Amino acid sequence: MPIKIPMMLGSRFGRRQLKVRVHRASWPVIRRVAWLYRRTLLKPTGVIAVVGSFGKSTTTRAVAAALGPECCSKAIGNARSFIADALLRVPPGAPFAVIEVGIDGPGQMERLAHMVRPRIAVVTGVGCEHNRSMFSLGVTRYEKSRILSVLDTQGLAILNGDDPNVLWMRQRTKARVITCGFGAENDVRAIDFRCHGPEDASFSIVAGESIHRVETRLPSRQQARSLLAAFAVARYAAAVPVEMLVERLAGIEALPGRFQPIRLPSGVVLIRDEFKSPPESIHAALDALQEIPARRRVVVLGDISEPPMGMGRAYREIGRHLVRVADLAALVTHDFRRYASGARQVKEPECFIGLGAEIDRAIRVLKQKLRPGDVVLLKGRDTQKLDRIALALMGRTVECKLRFCRLSVRCERCPKLSCSL
Repeated sequence: MPIKIPMMLGSRFGRRQLKVRVHRASWPVIRRVAWLYRRTLLKPTGVIAVVGSFGKSTTTRAVAAALGPECCSKAIGNARSFIADALLRVPPGAPFAVIEVGIDGPGQMERLAHMVRPRIAVVTGVGCEHNRSMFSLGVTRYEKSRILSVLDTQGLAILNGDDPNVLWMRQRTKARVITCGFGAENDVRAIDFRCHGPEDASFSIVAGESIHRVETRLPSRQQARSLLAAFAVARYAAAVPVEMLVERLAGIEALPGRFQPIRLPSGVVLIRDEFKSPPESIHAALDALQEIPARRRVVVLGDISEPPMGMGRAYREIGRHLVRVADLAALVTHDFRRYASGARQVKEPECFIGLGAEIDRAIRVLKQKLRPGDVVLLKGRDTQKLDRIALALMGRTVECKLRFCRLSVRCERCPKLSCSL
């Protein structure tokens, strides 16, 4: 690393990467400072921790929007030193602060929970992300449930009641538990969900004896669950008036790369969901695409990340689902045959196009194949950087041809985007 420092200081991008590395290395010190700050100047603040395998970022944004200007949310990351930094950015006297808390291995959540010491915890879901380090869904749910162990009897736990692994966590806390979801047994539930278009959906929230209609720019049921959690936090922890709350929820837009609809000048609607690709995330995205009215539903799909079962089985299951949903499937992966073998268990996958791992080839083919009125779902592993396809379709110059990249920066901010490598 010392050899690279002068080179990194020579560019804005390098300086940003160096800052991230230094920030991560500061964890042993910054966590102690954040721990002390939370127990002194920040003691009166109602800190809301959002945890889960998926939906954390959208839920964090939704909770902050639902609580309004009195809620502080300034995170730039959701791991270790970035969580401590987010805590230190909360000004003393803030009534509420919402912080996204992520982990990637056993033993981390307990330390983070004691540092953040939330008054409210929101659990979005348990999935197979980080399956290699967590080993099983049972380990994952146990580790994530540790955030609930620090809640006292005056605390509040908002759980995704549609996920049995999250519902299991209610036995892990002394706090009041409120469940959210589409199931009839949930305390706060969604009914009559309707997707009117790629940027337009509506549903009703049932809370006790009251029913409230919500119009939203978020077109998927998974995103609707984030709004349900935000509604529960705002109503039960802050008593936000329902009319104001519904208005705030209606203004929330999708985060970049998280089922984010973008209208292209060509008349194509691109749904960018390339941030991550564990199997449950892919299935949820395909279900959401199926509900969106479209001339054709096109899926651009890359590799799967960390499936809980065998890799071949995961590809075949998604292949079966894919052939039922897509009118055209462009597969940017060397595992085309696995997807196709699963699809053939349903019908012959004539709509499948194998593109290997060549990003430039995928861009050329899609520019030829896409038509006005198409809705295109872009989904792939983070290290594939399929956002380059989105940027090219949006008119950006894309010269980078890397097949594997571990840089944490998004491609639109990377100086290598327009460099031929």
